[in-house]
Amino acid sequence: MEEVFRFDFNGSSGEFKRTPQGFLRVNARLSKTGIFNYEKGREYRSEDEVFHVDSIASLKGAPVTDLHPSERGTDNFLTPANAKEHIIGICEAVERDGAYLKGSLIIFHEDAIKAIENGERKEISLGYKCRLEPALGSVNGEAYDAIQRDIVVNHIAIGPKGWGRAGPDCSIRTDSTSHKGQDVTETIRIDGIDIALSKESITNLLAEKRRELSELKGRFDAIGLELAKEKAERAALEDPSAVEKRVQSRLTLIEKCRSLLGEDCKLDGKSDAELKLEVINKYYPDSNIAKEDQSYVEGMFYAICGMQASRNDSLTTARQAIHLDAAKTNDSYEKWLEQSAKLWTSPLTGSVR
Repeated sequence: MEEVFRFDFNGSSGEFKRTPQGFLRVNARLSKTGIFNYEKGREYRSEDEVFHVDSIASLKGAPVTDLHPSERGTDNFLTPANAKEHIIGICEAVERDGAYLKGSLIIFHEDAIKAIENGERKEISLGYKCRLEPALGSVNGEAYDAIQRDIVVNHIAIGPKGWGRAGPDCSIRTDSTSHKGQDVTETIRIDGIDIALSKESITNLLAEKRRELSELKGRFDAIGLELAKEKAERAALEDPSAVEKRVQSRLTLIEKCRSLLGEDCKLDGKSDAELKLEVINKYYPDSNIAKEDQSYVEGMFYAICGMQASRNDSLTTARQAIHLDAAKTNDSYEKWLEQSAKLWTSPLTGSVR
């Protein structure tokens, strides 16, 4: 792991008031957990590291500077060699505040006190060093490339409004990518959760929300079609002509089943499929057909109905033929009797001499 230097902006300096000695006490959030953009990628500052006793100890008693030393033409960090020209105050107390570390700063320098009171110095930025551990992961849906370890605060700098691109609301925080760059990520706090807002994350978030909206629209459209279909089916079922047709169809089916099963069969309380299956089981007792197999039940039932109708037609034709033959026979017999009775009136053939 390499040792790196960081300058993180933490927004508004918060409340301030004069001490009995005439100095200025400033209450502010100084550090927080989360994922932040830097030149080498996205770095994760975990609770274990931010609230580690050693890291908190480095904040207690940390010197306060007007801007960062590097912005005043000296080294990046505060050292014994440049401390005299930069230190304007000190951090006297630190405590945890949710995902943040908040502290109380005492400002000694008169110029800095006036600058804070008149709004020329508004925002706070930490200068610290840490060891950077390369590691891929994510927190609350935000990916990171490395983890900051062993955070040691060097100084707490104050700067003008917009210095860290933070607004007056302390729930909005801005962390710089480096002490020279201006590429920043704003973080908003929603329901106790910090959400980093970069151009990429906002683009991804909008794309995800568009996808979710598209899916919801598709579901609502499908529900709408189902409701429309159900409404149409219900209207068709409630149509008087449709009701009459269903009643007639049911009566016709019962009549067919009685003709095939016998007049003493019990048909009440049975569905159409059950009636047809009962007919099939009578004529084909070895068949093993489930009533759920609707197409097969329909086919077998109407086949049986067709065979029975054909058989009945054949019997009717045979009866008619028998009756016709009998009628013809009786007619011939009657004609013979009639002719026999009239034979005496007929002249005899030939003559008697």
